[in-house]
Amino acid sequence: MSMEDPKVEAWEKAYLDQSHDAALGRLYRGIVHNLNGEIQAMSMNAELLGLMIEKAREDLQSLSQEDLHSDDAARKLRKLHDLIASRSGIIDKIRLIIRNIQKMMRRTTTLENFRESLFLPEYSINNVVLSEKDFLCADPFFKHKVKKDMNHAEGLPTLRNFLVEIHQIIAILLQNALEAMRETSEPPMLLVQTGQSEGFQSIVVQDSGSGIDPAHMDRIFEPFFTTKTNHAGLGLHLARKIAALFDAEIACQSNPGCTRFTLTIPTEKVV
Repeated sequence: MSMEDPKVEAWEKAYLDQSHDAALGRLYRGIVHNLNGEIQAMSMNAELLGLMIEKAREDLQSLSQEDLHSDDAARKLRKLHDLIASRSGIIDKIRLIIRNIQKMMRRTTTLENFRESLFLPEYSINNVVLSEKDFLCADPFFKHKVKKDMNHAEGLPTLRNFLVEIHQIIAILLQNALEAMRETSEPPMLLVQTGQSEGFQSIVVQDSGSGIDPAHMDRIFEPFFTTKTNHAGLGLHLARKIAALFDAEIACQSNPGCTRFTLTIPTEKVV
């Protein structure tokens, strides 16, 4: 089947539309799930803070001007001081939770404007990886059962172009890894690693799935090729096709228990 076959093109567009909608769904499910956890933590800490304030008020009210210099007053004041000191970290915890919530809310705009955005801000591939990981945390299997090793290189150059496309590629590679790990009895482990060499940036996605049959390795990027039921077989094909838009390459190495996809991006094409 020709790469330019109208049927393939129609399926590609439908798949990308569905992937966009699915990404939005993952985003908002992840946001709601994580917000609930942060709000519960903030509620608990706020309640502890309220109890501390109430106890401090009671202790202060029990002290009259006449006995402020008594031994009993000194004991109560020391106890009050210790109580306040032991609860002082609550304020910092609440501030941290609020910052986390603000970050989550900012990420809600990451995908909403994919089709409408004309002027994209500077970004880092580390941020792309972090956002896509957060989206997948709405999946209980991914969040609670998959051990994640996120190894982000420091000092990566900021990028300006192809933000949408890089999001799409990473989403496909992560989803592919997740599906592979569902099918094995081995402990699911995911490695995501970013890096750079002269003129290039790279993203590695490695899973502990059963691996790709060597007989299928030459076909994994073909449109509609899949060994799984209820799968379109377009994910990796589209990932490679999208990568070609900015001269990036996707390579795959696979052995039993370890499959590794590497996206290599020429920096000059995306700055």
